[in-house]
Amino acid sequence: MATPAQDLRTASINPVEAVADRDESAERFARANEIATRFVANIESVVYGKREEVKLVLTALVCGGHVLLEDVPGTAKTVLAPEPQIACSSEGRGDLWRVTLTVDADNDMSGVALTDHIPAGARIMGDGDGRDSAIASLGENRESRGMWPTHVERSFSAFRAYYAVLPKGRFTIDYTLRLNNAGNFALPPTRVEAMYAPDVFGEVPNGRVTVGE
Repeated sequence: MATPAQDLRTASINPVEAVADRDESAERFARANEIATRFVANIESVVYGKREEVKLVLTALVCGGHVLLEDVPGTAKTVLAPEPQIACSSEGRGDLWRVTLTVDADNDMSGVALTDHIPAGARIMGDGDGRDSAIASLGENRESRGMWPTHVERSFSAFRAYYAVLPKGRFTIDYTLRLNNAGNFALPPTRVEAMYAPDVFGEVPNGRVTVGE
């Protein structure tokens, strides 16, 4: 039978281990704080003047909770909602992206251009690169409703699709790109516009894209 002294001795904490645990906890806290700071900065590149709201959204995300955004119109509620998911995305150099663009047309239109910018150094697949490009772009536009563009331009800066006639309703178009450069990229809004009626257009803002090594 153990004596009280033996029990106490057995339960004693090694000071070296305690210091190591504290150092590890401090290191983990510093790492978490660094990630949270970058997370907030990433979102603030799109949503301005909402630091406290962004922090609350981050807190809810970490805790697995929910957030209800209430404010007057025009205060970036719609923009803020998807940003945490975008900011948490982890992409690496060499990864392939399948991008799906959805357009809701209120009326029949003619002469429509759709422009979606890509990160610097990325390459849109399906044009050149032989069989690798053809394989990477397999399965695109399965939900396009037969709304094929009259012309597609795959440049080093953007994907552009031109439609001679676009009927009323919803349709999608896909494209595939390869991320070639690491970095943090700011992308202009995705834009659809009537080429012969400049005042008729629609835009969707894009968050920053972070590509790792």
